[in-house]
Amino acid sequence: MSTIAERPITITEVPRRLVTEKDACALALSYLRWASACWRGDTLAPVFATRLEAYWRPALPPVPAGQADAISPHGGGGRGIHWYHTDEGVLGYIPGAAGGYQVPVAAIPQLVGCTYTRSCTTQGSLAFKIGKPRIGGWRTPSDRPVRLAVG
Repeated sequence: MSTIAERPITITEVPRRLVTEKDACALALSYLRWASACWRGDTLAPVFATRLEAYWRPALPPVPAGQADAISPHGGGGRGIHWYHTDEGVLGYIPGAAGGYQVPVAAIPQLVGCTYTRSCTTQGSLAFKIGKPRIGGWRTPSDRPVRLAVG
């Protein structure tokens, strides 16, 4: 004899995370990491481009007033991508282009996560490992670049 215990299914709403200018900055930093990975010849670099491409829209709302929250100077064929945070996500505008990027808030962590620096073995025998960077500051005081005195 088979017994199935039934209990009611409860669906709860997951609290929605608010979009901040840090999300726009994180996308700009990820774009920079992607461009750097391309220059290094990283075989996984296309992952970010493919995922970002999924958020391309042929038309976006008018550009918000004020300065962009972040800019990716290497994007948009040298025109840059100007990132603005909105209530729904982050919008990426390319000056002179008809379309742009509309990245929903739920997609930002995954998109940003695919550009974290990882072990590199794509440069022949060169192998080094860099840990996951912390956005918003240095991990430890020893991570800060050394300033050289000129003069």
